Amino acid sequence: MKNLLPLFLLLPLLKISAQCEDSFNSGSINALWNFTSNEFLVNGNEQLQLQSNGAGFAAASWNISDCSNEAVEWQFYIKQSFAGSTNNYGKIFLSHNSVIDSGGYETGNNSVGYMIRLGSAGSNDVIEFFRTDGPTSPTLLMSGFNISSGINGWIKIRKFNGFQLYFMDNDSADYTLVGATTDNTYNAFNFLSWQCYFTSSNSSNFYLDDCYSGPVYIPPVAYEPSFREVVINEIMADPSPSNGLPDIEYVELYNNAPFAISLQDWQWVNSSTIKPITNGSIDSNGYAILCDLSAVFNFTGNVIGIESFGLLTNGGDSLSLLSPAGELVDFVAYNLNDYENDEGKEGGWSLEQIRPHLACSDHFNWKQSCHVVGGTPGIQNCQYGNGDPEEDFALVDFGIDTLGRVFLWTNRPILQDSIAIQYNQSEYHLPLHHLSDSAWFTAGEWMDSSLQNIKIHHLNSCLSDTLSHIQFAIGKPQNIQPKEIFISEVLSHPYENGSSFVELFNSSPRIVTLDELHIENANGDNNCIAYHHHFIAPKTAICVSEKSDVVREQYPPPPAFAACYHSASLPYFTQSTGQVTLKNRWDKVMETMEYNEEIHHPIIYDPQGVSFERIKIPCPQNDGCWTSGAEHYGFATPGYFIEDKNWPHQELNGDWSLSSEWFSPNNDMKNDQLFIRRKGSEENHLITIQIHAIDGWVVRHLTNYELNLQAAEWMWDGKDENGVLCAAGIYFLHIVDQPSTSKKREMIKSIVLSP
Repeated sequence: MKNLLPLFLLLPLLKISAQCEDSFNSGSINALWNFTSNEFLVNGNEQLQLQSNGAGFAAASWNISDCSNEAVEWQFYIKQSFAGSTNNYGKIFLSHNSVIDSGGYETGNNSVGYMIRLGSAGSNDVIEFFRTDGPTSPTLLMSGFNISSGINGWIKIRKFNGFQLYFMDNDSADYTLVGATTDNTYNAFNFLSWQCYFTSSNSSNFYLDDCYSGPVYIPPVAYEPSFREVVINEIMADPSPSNGLPDIEYVELYNNAPFAISLQDWQWVNSSTIKPITNGSIDSNGYAILCDLSAVFNFTGNVIGIESFGLLTNGGDSLSLLSPAGELVDFVAYNLNDYENDEGKEGGWSLEQIRPHLACSDHFNWKQSCHVVGGTPGIQNCQYGNGDPEEDFALVDFGIDTLGRVFLWTNRPILQDSIAIQYNQSEYHLPLHHLSDSAWFTAGEWMDSSLQNIKIHHLNSCLSDTLSHIQFAIGKPQNIQPKEIFISEVLSHPYENGSSFVELFNSSPRIVTLDELHIENANGDNNCIAYHHHFIAPKTAICVSEKSDVVREQYPPPPAFAACYHSASLPYFTQSTGQVTLKNRWDKVMETMEYNEEIHHPIIYDPQGVSFERIKIPCPQNDGCWTSGAEHYGFATPGYFIEDKNWPHQELNGDWSLSSEWFSPNNDMKNDQLFIRRKGSEENHLITIQIHAIDGWVVRHLTNYELNLQAAEWMWDGKDENGVLCAAGIYFLHIVDQPSTSKKREMIKSIVLSP
């Protein structure tokens, strides 16, 4: 109970050698206390409490001999949750000897000193102050302040030309004088003793706390902590399955200040739920464990119970610590990406702050605990490190939404309220707004919808380092329209410790937004590329993966290509066969791609790590839209789309042409397919396209009697009707074109299939 006692205000006291204090905030009883029995304990509110099994007597004695020479004031919190009677009352002694023997109601227990009796026989329950002279009956020196309904507050005894007795009720803001006496028979005391007399119904209704013996205390002004003077230092959001710690959620605080700080009247904020911290303190460079009030006895050390502590969301949440004045002292936004491996994400491991002394903290300053039991509540973090972060201040990512808000993600928080930028040779100075993980500014009408460079002159981090001359290409995006975005590559069977991915391609001349696109598997499970405000530039691909850094490392882009990545959750894709569906924000299907490892190129013996790549966008009208990732590029090209745009046009006649007279389906992404193109016409045509071997046998029907009016394109990948790659050699392309109003035309053209 540390509600109002001035001694425990937030400003530290300069310790005096003759000053003694005990607030039981260590959670245990120190060696300066003696007891008649083991019927006392330190409860969850850090109070010394009687805990007996029946009626009787119990006593505790505190050795204050080290502060007796200069001790002229004694204070303590006392609570008796009952009306006093002959069998239910308490006594406090200031004496030369340790008073622990049970005496009668009207005795002074053979002590030499002074006694306060709390509770009287009959209806006249008051606080009474006695002098005790050994075996004789005590002498009443003063009486006052009715406690007929029990007592709950602070008592102060001051020695000055006698003694003055004060009381401050729990609901009051200051002390009230109970009485005074000029008696100064005794001046030096070695013990402050507490005696409890009780029936079985009151065997746990006595409380003592905030004991002080020393010089007259002059209350300081209240201390308001600075930002990160006390920090959130460890988070156990998912304690199950346990690795050795209690299966209980907790948060650990650390005090950076060179003095102890009271946490009384602070506020704990879990997301938007505010809970008061009603008691407790934290030593200089010390720790405090916050948990639910019902769980305090599961931990050792400085444990503070919060009623209805609230669940810590396993997947991530925001946590705040507020001072008594409501000012932010620390803030943490954690998520699953802060864990280093899948084991940590599955539970039993805490997140630990690496450098609690830094002026700011974000994801760069947190790691999964390395302790064998999964965490370090109440002791130094095993991930603790000195010095500044090893990584330089950097822009990690950027994005823009359809409202023109430009978002900046940095590896540590930005500390500035405005931003100076250059765009299209003009200078702008704009307000900078802050979110938990990013900052943003609004681009006005001056920003174009085309992709152009924007320059940010400087960004300042909360560690006072500066990032200058930042430049990236950006433009105002638009919502995606049908047939503008395509699934261009899928990896469903990644390497061990790798990551599956889906690549998207923007075939339009516009910048389009990724906000609220959904990627779905064959079971209908889907994940949203939600609100990260990424966009795809015209004629550009972007790789979406849960582990973009791993994908980039396993499939590094060639120097000539600039790859684009986006980290986002994906649904589970079965390895060998499955389906990938892309939906927009209105749940409309944009495209569906079905994959099967049996369609991989015949030279692929092990499909692990080999992606399915789109041959061409848009795809030819037959079903052969996909092939295996090329070995030349490491069997996948995530984040960039390779397309042969320089096919020579081999004219067959005015309406028909070929991509080439030869092709080599060896999966090197260089002339791997033969494309047959036809211009559109004003009338329908019935079209049949066949591939013949040199002996005249039909090895492949590309299309039979297809009714077509539009321009079209067909593709031969070198395989026969059974999907087997044909042998190298000469083949014949046979086209039958039957217009609706004129004669049928037939064309035969020799084709070379190279190895």
